[in-house]
Amino acid sequence: MILCSAYLSWKNDPIDVISLDRVKKMIDIKLNRKPFAIYISKKKAQQVVECGASTIRKIGTESGDHIVL
Repeated sequence: MILCSAYLSWKNDPIDVISLDRVKKMIDIKLNRKPFAIYISKKKAQQVVECGASTIRKIGTESGDHIVL
């Protein structure tokens, strides 16, 4: 699998974007981002998760946390 640090969202509403490494640790979080924008992760990610805007603040997670999909 090729790791990357750029991601393009096609959603119409603002979103939170979570970049995950191979063990599903959150390596970067972008909050309340505009639709149709490109996001650059601090580190190369293996997976990206989109959430509704403000979801990350509501659940109280942060970079370094692990996520179960």
